[in-house]
Amino acid sequence: TVTSTAIGRVSSVFKLCVGTPRQGMLAPTSRGRIDLNPKLLNRDTVLGLEQYSHVWIVFAFHLNNKDGVSPNQMRQNYASKISPPALNGAKVGVFSTRSPHRPNPIGFTLARLERVEIPNKTKQGRFCLHLCGLDLVDGTPVLDIKPYVPHYDSVGYKDVSPASSLPISDEVRIPNWVRTGLAKRRPVAFSHTAEEQLQELVRMGRLQYYNQKSFVDRTTDGCETMNLARKCIIDVLSVDVRSAWQERKLLERAVSTQQIDNVLVYFSVSNTPSTNSNSSIFNDVDETEGTEFVEILKIQETTWNDAK
Repeated sequence: TVTSTAIGRVSSVFKLCVGTPRQGMLAPTSRGRIDLNPKLLNRDTVLGLEQYSHVWIVFAFHLNNKDGVSPNQMRQNYASKISPPALNGAKVGVFSTRSPHRPNPIGFTLARLERVEIPNKTKQGRFCLHLCGLDLVDGTPVLDIKPYVPHYDSVGYKDVSPASSLPISDEVRIPNWVRTGLAKRRPVAFSHTAEEQLQELVRMGRLQYYNQKSFVDRTTDGCETMNLARKCIIDVLSVDVRSAWQERKLLERAVSTQQIDNVLVYFSVSNTPSTNSNSSIFNDVDETEGTEFVEILKIQETTWNDAK
């Protein structure tokens, strides 16, 4: 038996599992933070961490639990085979996937470290890590944090410095279904209405993670903040990895929703591009069979409970 205690919890733009990217690097403008537990950790635990650009986060899939089902029962009843979205119904072993439903519901992910915030000597202020490129749902328990070092965390990494004596390996192998799944991007466009609604919400500072108070954006006129919020929405919807059954439902529905930050995004998915969008992105897309087009119809401010 192994017992672990969460050292912190994630606060994130993603409030629900559905629609959250399978890897944060696929949505590099997504934002969040890890609020560290000051009762377990002190300021010294993050000393020097700001010298790294990225961190590994070890966490627990806390939303796997079902009402009335104990953790032991969950471990005994996990599925040995998983049907990843990219396989269109075919199955592979659970250890060949990144599925959250595993014998032990533990995951790890890579995120960009924007800055480290520590309380002052009178313990005033946040004790947290600000992150970008995050794929974790709000409230996720964090078990450990480790710095990312490409020399031994990335297979095939080449250090061109004369002092490097580490061996180099170029032999990285992945299944074709993973390769094609990573390459899949659905074209996404904003309607005129959605574009204006998002711009107004950003201007009013209604988003939690896309405003000058929560993150240090490089400009003060709000243009960059708007572009980052817009790109996050596009990234999330373009790589949306729902199951084959959920994908069919998206095509059947006139309108679907996705909560990102403090907004509820209303969008439609179809096999034909819309002519009402505010973008010419659809004009450059080859309408091959199976291509799905996403149009963002409107954006409204919301709360977590409203989206449930």
